[in-house]
Amino acid sequence: MWFQWRDPDRAWSGLDVPCTKDDIDLFHASTVVTVGNGALASFWYSNWINGSVARFIAPSLFVKSKRKNITVQRALLDNKWISLISPVSEATEIKEFVLLWEAIQEVSRELDRADEIRWRWTSNGEYSSKSAYLAQFHGSHAKLKLNPIWKAKAEPKCRFFAWTLLHRKILTANNLQKRGWNNDPICKLCKQEPETVDHLAKRCTFLKSVWGCLCSWFSLPLAEFGSLLFYLSLVEAVQIESGER
Repeated sequence: MWFQWRDPDRAWSGLDVPCTKDDIDLFHASTVVTVGNGALASFWYSNWINGSVARFIAPSLFVKSKRKNITVQRALLDNKWISLISPVSEATEIKEFVLLWEAIQEVSRELDRADEIRWRWTSNGEYSSKSAYLAQFHGSHAKLKLNPIWKAKAEPKCRFFAWTLLHRKILTANNLQKRGWNNDPICKLCKQEPETVDHLAKRCTFLKSVWGCLCSWFSLPLAEFGSLLFYLSLVEAVQIESGER
């Protein structure tokens, strides 16, 4: 959607852009449009009314509009946007019509200039995929402290397995069932309980005995059994013992 503005000569220009509704909403929320001739700016979606969006000023009128993708240029030509929402009869619609009309009248346009767009999340106003990615996680925080995993002195495949395990994404029976794959739900090691991530990592009686043997061999405290870092330290210890590292 950014390149539709900045590089309209691309081969796919004029075709439907494969964006979801969330993508479109994110794009319009992340951009500020300075409207000129109005040929590119969307009347209902673009942020062109002095920091506001028409569909938020008049949500009821937006719902009943017959052409929601109309440009500012076409919408303001002979006030065509009014005919596209007519008739306006309900009290709420009349109130929104007045608010939208007044807001539009306050917009100053330079008809001899093209519309300009600016990306909110970068200092230079240019789009970047990194800023778009970070914008979607603004205000959130990671529940898991994963840095120790990637810094552990272990094989990459072991670190990746630990990372996948903490996200509960390894292909245990319950995760296979979610994908609709045929599977035996019972753990193949202990043959007692359903195979889940928690069971495989902590509760399986067979694995507990394996952990106990490893702790005994390397003189490590069994109390650290539930820790992924402990798992990684065991992996490293095994590799050192076998001469691999």
